Amino acid sequence: MATNFTTLAVVVTALKDVSASGVGMAGVGLALAFVLFFGCLPAWLPIAVATASPRHGRAALREFGTLVTRHGRTIGLSLTAVVGGYLVVRGMVGLG
Repeated sequence: MATNFTTLAVVVTALKDVSASGVGMAGVGLALAFVLFFGCLPAWLPIAVATASPRHGRAALREFGTLVTRHGRTIGLSLTAVVGGYLVVRGMVGLG
């Protein structure tokens, strides 16, 4: 997450929204745990899959790797466009 600036932008935006929402400390803690869980998911999920079921997990990860190799650019551009659009709309709503 520290070197993936797309994820970092989403995490910072989410945490800013949570801190400005006025929920109590329990709500902030729960939201922080939720955001960090999903922010770190791309890093630890492949390790967990390969550890839980080495044979099937590695096969699934190989298939996923092939999918990303073929369509990685489209996936990355689509996710970036969705997050960027969300941030633009949030900014426009905040100005109005």
